[in-house]
Amino acid sequence: MKLVPFLLAACIAALLSPSARAQEPSFMVQGILIVASNQPGQTDAKVQPYEPVLKRLLRFESYRSAGEGSTALTVPGTSTVTLGPRHRLEIESLGADANRVRVRVKWIEDRKELANTTLRLVRGTPAVIGGPGVPGSQGEVYGVLLLVL
Repeated sequence: MKLVPFLLAACIAALLSPSARAQEPSFMVQGILIVASNQPGQTDAKVQPYEPVLKRLLRFESYRSAGEGSTALTVPGTSTVTLGPRHRLEIESLGADANRVRVRVKWIEDRKELANTTLRLVRGTPAVIGGPGVPGSQGEVYGVLLLVL
């Protein structure tokens, strides 16, 4: 009779062990802070592979990287991507399957929230968030390119 409580305790311990939690889905999320401009010019090499998507969504002539970062994101979980000295993304996973993750993204510059949106990120497919104008520029705007790797 003492075997049943022992087996029950062993099953509960196995469910709560780190190896059981290791089966939570995990994604690598990369963020790139971009500056979009209507000035003719060359799009820089970091964002050139995504230029068709950027042009379709943001409709500017050229794009350059202004910072980037990445983070591991578990489901459920939250994480931060630092895009440079002033910009960061706070990402909260809301659900996932093998190749997609639904996230809530807060884009913060210093202490000011620039965007708060929910996205469905598909592995290998870029998502874009348009942002505010770049201070002191000739009509340039910020954007964020998000990728699940």
